[in-house]
Amino acid sequence: MSALGTREGAVAEYHRSKWKAEQYVRASGLDYTILRPSMIHGPGGQFTQMEADWARGKKLPFLFMPYFGAGAFGTGGAGKLQPVLVNDCARAFVDCIDNPKTIGQTYGLGGSEVVTWPQMHRKNALALAGKTKPVLAIPAWYAKLIAGVLPASLLPFNASQVQMSQEDNTTDLGPFVRDFGWTPQGFSAALDEYAKRV
Repeated sequence: MSALGTREGAVAEYHRSKWKAEQYVRASGLDYTILRPSMIHGPGGQFTQMEADWARGKKLPFLFMPYFGAGAFGTGGAGKLQPVLVNDCARAFVDCIDNPKTIGQTYGLGGSEVVTWPQMHRKNALALAGKTKPVLAIPAWYAKLIAGVLPASLLPFNASQVQMSQEDNTTDLGPFVRDFGWTPQGFSAALDEYAKRV
């Protein structure tokens, strides 16, 4: 498992480290398939629980759901996401075992729905808390500044996560669907199915 956005010379250290790991795998001489998922979501997941806590006002910031926005005041938007359900991610890995088409290939893996950060927060609030919640941007430059000054233990994010949030985290599912024979679920449909269990 790698990550969507992984590439040589990536801005975020996380993506650069994944790229190095991919090169080790490719040079190993072993049969391999590399999957690069977008944000993984599902019941029991750390990110989904954080979204639920924000939506229900149980975690800072209590009054709104935050994301990192570009520009001086954070109003310049952020990257788009293509969240993939954890069950679909697991299914893709299992399917690789008996599918010779995937050997030596690298696939972007996302759900069938692309969303912005504000759209994702609003969908989570309605599904997980049954009500709307304000969504506000925190300037990305300010978040990176804080991440560079405060101890990591005091923050729920790091500088790499801020950097990655400014890039689109989407993929063309065509090659995946062609070789695997199925399409991962969209975010909204999957969320509605498991929301009552979060």
